[in-house]
Amino acid sequence: MITQPLLVSPMDSWRTSILFGLLLLPSIGFAESASSTATKTRQQSAQRVAQALIGEIVAEVAELRGLPIKKPLRVQVETDKGLSEFVRRSLRADKGIEFLAKQTRMMRLVGLVPAKVELYDAALSLLQQQVAGLYDPAAGVLKVMSKMVPGKPRLMSPSSWFRRNRRMFRTVMAHEIVHALQDQHWNLKNLARDRRGQTDLETALSSLFEGDAT
Repeated sequence: MITQPLLVSPMDSWRTSILFGLLLLPSIGFAESASSTATKTRQQSAQRVAQALIGEIVAEVAELRGLPIKKPLRVQVETDKGLSEFVRRSLRADKGIEFLAKQTRMMRLVGLVPAKVELYDAALSLLQQQVAGLYDPAAGVLKVMSKMVPGKPRLMSPSSWFRRNRRMFRTVMAHEIVHALQDQHWNLKNLARDRRGQTDLETALSSLFEGDAT
């Protein structure tokens, strides 16, 4: 049983993101409150740390994979709320909500999902809970969940915790960096467009790119 979050993450269309891209692994303010200021400060700090750590390994990953870096990687640290908004936008843009509704009805007819379960809600919940990072080829951005960015060592924890945290971050980001390099060389967005409605081809290409990154 896997007890810590690992991620083989989305690398092209929302459909691939939801069906093939998952493995185990808020702030509301009325003005500029102290809480929202602290949240922004943490986000900015996480952005700097993530950018620096990814910068340390990108050249190594490119050399190991044999795919030269054609342009600098764009990195964006995301909150759970930001990830939810990204998924919703992707689904709306590609008629994903309608697709998942049809899939829900079909799977319910053959007894594969309970009566009250909606695939859209389940997929969104799963993404929020278990995704550590993903590469978005539509924007050319490497998205990192803020909860995965290593912070300062915990005061009451052994120093090995921080080292393990950094190793986990490097492992997840190495996978995502390969997706970014794949995109620079083969344009994942165009490949996603070319296989609409061809589920066998979609599965094969997704398996190829995910296996390559893994």
